[in-house]
Amino acid sequence: LFSSVKFVQAGHTSVVTRFGAIRGQTLSPGIHMIVPMVDRLVSFEVREIKEVVEADSASKDLQSVNSVIAVNYSLDASRVNDLFNEVGKRDKERIIAPAVQESIKAATAMFTAEELITKRPEVKVKMEELLGARLAERYIKLDDVAVVNFTFSEEFDVAIEAKVTAKQNALKAEQDLERVKLEAQQAIE
Repeated sequence: LFSSVKFVQAGHTSVVTRFGAIRGQTLSPGIHMIVPMVDRLVSFEVREIKEVVEADSASKDLQSVNSVIAVNYSLDASRVNDLFNEVGKRDKERIIAPAVQESIKAATAMFTAEELITKRPEVKVKMEELLGARLAERYIKLDDVAVVNFTFSEEFDVAIEAKVTAKQNALKAEQDLERVKLEAQQAIE
C-alpha cells in the first residue's frame, strides 16, 4: 500500500512508465497513486535552470573568441513525455550543450571582434534567436541568454591597446597643434 503512494516535488513533473513504456500521462506536483512494482516515475525539473557555457569560436574577421554565456531555460511541462521518449533523461548533454555551442559559434561569426564588444546587445539578441529556435524544436523554452564575457587572443588585445594608444597620441598631437596655433595667434595680436 505504501509503495503505491508517490510524491512529485514542487517544480517537477514526472513521466509514468509501465515496464519501460510511457503511459502517456505526466504527474504534476503532489501526491499520486501508482501501481506498485509495475509503474515507475521519471522526474524532470520544469523550473528555470541556469547553465553557464564556455565556447571557443571565431569572429567575422577570424579572431579567436572565447565566450562565456549564461543560459536560462525550462522544460515545457506539457511536452515532457515527448522529451523523455525522444531523448531520455540526458537532455543537458544531448540537447542543451550542443545547441548552445552551435548558437554561440554561429552568432559570433556574424560580428567582427570589435562589434562583439561594441554591439553586445545585438549579439545577445542574435544568440537568443538562434538558440531559442533550436531548443523549441526539442520542447525546451529559452528564458534568457546573458553574455558573461568575451576574451580574445593576447595578440589581438595588444593590437587593440596599440590602436587606442595611437588614437590618444593623435588626439594629443591635434590638441598641441591647436594650442600652438592659438599661442601664435595671440602673439601676433
